[in-house]
Amino acid sequence: MFKNLYEAPQELATGGYVTRELHSVTVHFDDIHYSLSSGQLNGGYHHTLAVRNQQLTYQIETEKDLPGGSVADYLAQEFEHIDTPVHFSTALLTSATMHLHAYAKVEEHDTIVETIVTAGYEKTAHRAGTGYCYEERDGDFIVPGTINILVFTNKAFNR
Repeated sequence: MFKNLYEAPQELATGGYVTRELHSVTVHFDDIHYSLSSGQLNGGYHHTLAVRNQQLTYQIETEKDLPGGSVADYLAQEFEHIDTPVHFSTALLTSATMHLHAYAKVEEHDTIVETIVTAGYEKTAHRAGTGYCYEERDGDFIVPGTINILVFTNKAFNR
């Protein structure tokens, strides 16, 4: 059996509670936190009570094939399933498996930074910052997976 040596703890030092499930990693907060997210659901600078990295476990041709008809609506439904306020949540979508996530924490003086990262393993991993890449398979061009990085800190964002 695979043992993830970099598994996220149940509670972050920066104040969130981690729920690891087969197809998602969710961090809940007891009170409002600010987030800066590239997530398809409530991305941008936003008030959040939860942050989620959701695995899509099946192939789709367009986002209209998702439950709800869009990435944002699909992710919103996932938050509704766990009884979390959608308007105070943000999420990323990935094809990476959640049991291969990696957690890291860095502390310097009174600053704490924690990360939870997922990336495609074997066939979908690419470097952060790499532009669009495609894989040709039997004449079809397939877009590879994503690298999703959730970063948490105990410091406030300044606008």
